[in-house]
Amino acid sequence: MVGRTKRISLIYGGWATALFLFSVYGTLFSDHGEYSISSHLLLSVTGMPLSFISWSLPHASLTGIAVAGVAGLIQWILVSELWEWWYNRKS
Repeated sequence: MVGRTKRISLIYGGWATALFLFSVYGTLFSDHGEYSISSHLLLSVTGMPLSFISWSLPHASLTGIAVAGVAGLIQWILVSELWEWWYNRKS
C-alpha cells in the first residue's frame, strides 16, 4: 500500500465513519430519518458505482449505510492502487 492509498483510506474512512455516526445520532435522538437518508445518499454518491450495492438493502438503514461506506472505501483503495500501478508502468 503506497502513501497515497493510505491517505485516501484515512480520508474516506473518516468520511464514512463520520456519516455513519451522524446517522446513529439521528436514529437515537430524533423522530425522523433525515440523518440516515442523507448519510446513505452521500455515501452512495461519493462511492459510486460500487456503493450502489447498498441499495439492495433497506434504504437509510444502518446496515445499508455501513455497506455503502465499506464498498466505497474498497473502491477508492483499489482505484488508488490501480492509479499507482499505471503510473509506475509508464515510467
